[in-house]
Amino acid sequence: MYKYTKALGIVIFFLIIFEIMMCVILIYKDLNGTGICLVGNNCNQVQETKYGSIMGIKLGYIALIAFVALIAIYPLKKSRYFLTAVGLGFLFAIFLILVQIFILNQICTSCMIIDFVMILIFILAFVGRYIHHRRQIIKR
Repeated sequence: MYKYTKALGIVIFFLIIFEIMMCVILIYKDLNGTGICLVGNNCNQVQETKYGSIMGIKLGYIALIAFVALIAIYPLKKSRYFLTAVGLGFLFAIFLILVQIFILNQICTSCMIIDFVMILIFILAFVGRYIHHRRQIIKR
């Protein structure tokens, strides 16, 4: 069982690194004025809505800070803190997906990639925590 949790931890780590790279790409494209969308052409329209920023700060910057914070607390991946942080990211990703589909009626593919990878990180972290918890029960 240890091999599975170790493999999950490695996958989670690289998915968070992927998320950081995606955010850097979005921020770079935004700063250069070359557009934000990796695929398709609705991303600029989605990013420029009132849902594209919080208190004037674009979500790409907020996401970058959040994913760097996840890397910082990654060594605590077996703790409730990491799972709580990932859970908050999961809820926010679900919210943003629902906003794109039901409120804006437009899809930003770059945003969807980031959101779905966040959901995957949550699922893997939850499975890893479950395996770790089961192992602790078995040891007793």
